[in-house]
Amino acid sequence: MAEAFLKEARAIASLDNNSLKQLILARQLYQQGQKQFDAGAFETAALPQQECIRLYLETLGRETISTALAM
Repeated sequence: MAEAFLKEARAIASLDNNSLKQLILARQLYQQGQKQFDAGAFETAALPQQECIRLYLETLGRETISTALAM
């Protein structure tokens, strides 16, 4: 797991500003979905979390998505 975090950190360090903004948006969407999930709105929670995953995949690639989900 530590290697995955290190790999992700290196990938993030090499991103441009636009890509970093995409990751910030992805994190905000994840948090929004988590709040909805915690409130019992399971179907509604899935939408922002799916968008989070899409942005994450688009920005960093498939090899880092398991790290993101673990966080």
